[in-house]
Amino acid sequence: MALDAPQPAVLSLCLDDVEALSAAVRAWDLDFRPLAPVRRGCGRHTVTQARSGGIEVAHARFTATLDQAGAPPQGCVTFVVQEAGMRRLWWRGHDADADEILVFGLGSELRSVSGPDFEIYTVSVPAERVLKIAERRRIRSRMRLGTSAVFRPPAATLAALRLALRAATAGPEELS
Repeated sequence: MALDAPQPAVLSLCLDDVEALSAAVRAWDLDFRPLAPVRRGCGRHTVTQARSGGIEVAHARFTATLDQAGAPPQGCVTFVVQEAGMRRLWWRGHDADADEILVFGLGSELRSVSGPDFEIYTVSVPAERVLKIAERRRIRSRMRLGTSAVFRPPAATLAALRLALRAATAGPEELS
């Protein structure tokens, strides 16, 4: 897709080839390398991305063990919520479990190894919007937008967040 071409509000992909998938995903700079043989068949690797008001919400599901490298959307703080059934994920030197939220600070790079049960949601919010929200909530002095972090929210909050993200990324199986 050309950079100057209008992009749909929702992008839904289902591909066997992880290289083609990483090239087709918008806003992320991705380089996926399979660490084990990849079985073929549609539904093995899916990504749905929805954009509204400058915020990008995505759902990704991969059924291959992957070495993941690259970068999240530039100019954004990106939050990663793992699906409840995921096993541990090696992320930027940290073994994260499904009860933790991962945060990519500004300028962060993706470095991860995921198993065949990889299923996540991402929310990328422009940095200036994050700063405005933090200022309204009076937490600006603690904000370090360039810092990546991992935190564990209360279980009820995480369950509600997953439910909202499932709804936000539900949509057509495939767009033409």
